[in-house]
Amino acid sequence: MKKVTLLLTTTALLVGFHLKAADDNATRNQRRAQTERRDTQIDIDKRIQTINRLDNQESAKMAGLAAISKETAVPLPEIQGEVTQHSNVGLAGIFLAHELATHTHKPVDQFIRQRAAGKMWTQIVTANGEDLAAIDAKLARIEEVMRNPSAISSGATTDRTTVRERERAGATTSLDRRINSLNRQDNKPVAMRAGLAAVSKETAMPLPTLEEAQKQHAGTGLGDLFVAQEIGLHTQKSIDDLLKLHADGKPWSEIAKDHNQDVSSLEQKLDRVEQAVRDADKQ
Repeated sequence: MKKVTLLLTTTALLVGFHLKAADDNATRNQRRAQTERRDTQIDIDKRIQTINRLDNQESAKMAGLAAISKETAVPLPEIQGEVTQHSNVGLAGIFLAHELATHTHKPVDQFIRQRAAGKMWTQIVTANGEDLAAIDAKLARIEEVMRNPSAISSGATTDRTTVRERERAGATTSLDRRINSLNRQDNKPVAMRAGLAAVSKETAMPLPTLEEAQKQHAGTGLGDLFVAQEIGLHTQKSIDDLLKLHADGKPWSEIAKDHNQDVSSLEQKLDRVEQAVRDADKQ
């Protein structure tokens, strides 16, 4: 009997020891994760302050505006207007408001008002479930551009507005004009959301997959994204390869022809997607 009692006591002690060790490990991991999140937040706050200080220099400010336009896929004139309208927010604030609006489908002004009410950007980002590390990476790119504005030549500017102006100038076919027309309609969150849903319907591609592709190619218009997706589905070509062909200067009409695609079918689908976008914009 004594042996049984001793065995049970020993077993209980061992189980208790292992449970305590597991609890200690879980606590350490939790503290480590909290520290990492806190460090990331501090870095983001510092970077936001740095960017807002850099915009006192005109050349840095112009480079920053172009970088924000590229990162958010919002036309440069719209970014410039909002910076003027909300001068107390700073360039970093305008970027963050647009970044959050794109992913949450909430109005840009809502985030600007929250910041004006005293809420820190890191709190706003966290409250909306966004990835702090991903936003920090984008802020880092904007800061780098602003620190080296002379490294960006006017010919190398890749903001969305410049790209689309070039596309419109070279749009000689009905297909290219339709794509450019759709690209011009997607500069509002509600329009982009409706457009992605329509593209999902036309291509039978799951909406989350399309949304992820749109995030990865933030400077790409909705029309470009649709055509790349549609051609890719029928040719087994990757979206990246097709978008690169277009970015290198090849019109979509030529890319479609080279891949033996039915242009009239593409145009009909583009018309339906654009109509869905226009209808959403009227609501």
